[in-house]
Amino acid sequence: MRRETTVGGARRTVDGERVSTIGLVHRVLADRHRRFVLRDLVAHYHPLSVCDIVDRAVAELSDGDDERVYQRLGRVLSDEHLPLLESAGLIRSTGERVELTADGLTVARLSRACATYLDRSVVDC
Repeated sequence: MRRETTVGGARRTVDGERVSTIGLVHRVLADRHRRFVLRDLVAHYHPLSVCDIVDRAVAELSDGDDERVYQRLGRVLSDEHLPLLESAGLIRSTGERVELTADGLTVARLSRACATYLDRSVVDC
């Protein structure tokens, strides 16, 4: 995966696709799982393991806490959402841990400022 890392730049390459900064922010914030990951990393301020993130995501985002829900959500986060956030330059993986970047903190703050609107209006992708 190639990633352009121009902080505040007008366009970035995410998963091989060039997107505008506003397009990137919309793509990230359009999904409640990605918003959760950013909020969780801000709340804990230190690198978190994927397992810790999945545990809290299951508790907050799902109706059940059985093993199937845990495995499904863990797979979706690991295979889809975390790679997209990393490709966008919003998080950084350090082995088994994930941490927020400066750009990730900016987007997380935007998400928090728009939380009421996002939680009611955006359909998960």
